[in-house]
Amino acid sequence: MVTPVFDPEPAHLNECIQSVARQTIGDLEHVLVDDGSTRDDVLDLMRSAGDQPHVLSLIHISEPTRPPLLSRMPSSA
Repeated sequence: MVTPVFDPEPAHLNECIQSVARQTIGDLEHVLVDDGSTRDDVLDLMRSAGDQPHVLSLIHISEPTRPPLLSRMPSSA
């Protein structure tokens, strides 16, 4: 599962991360793609999420003006 992230409310991002963690699908991988977030609380939450076993990747894109589609396709970065 790929979740694009750009300065959400931390509570919403946390709920998203926890919701994916509660899924019963085996071998589910969660990739958080930060599209240039500027909020320290969001960045801290993403870093701490990286310690959870189901979050396999944190991708930070330093060009927040990129089209959203490119943020949803990390392999195109």
